[in-house]
Amino acid sequence: MNSENDKPVSIQPLQTVWVRRGDAPTRQIPAKMLIPNIKIGKLYGSDEISGDGLRWVRLDRHSQLAHYFLVEEDSSPIEKSKVQLGELADMLKEING
Repeated sequence: MNSENDKPVSIQPLQTVWVRRGDAPTRQIPAKMLIPNIKIGKLYGSDEISGDGLRWVRLDRHSQLAHYFLVEEDSSPIEKSKVQLGELADMLKEING
């Protein structure tokens, strides 16, 4: 259910999405380029995307994109630790504003 202040939720696929990395300026890219850019390492799990520029979600927490950032079970403990430390750092940033 939407309240009076909420915009209606679009069920149409987005042509472009906003992308931001930390405090870096946001930019729009074609939505169809998200997965190729993730696969070649240009986009990170900590990058955020938005359809409207107001509500943001991390790529590694997006329901359709999160599996591209999963650490394989046979990955080295160092790689797993790096991912976990990155997640912890991002959580602390969110808490501290």
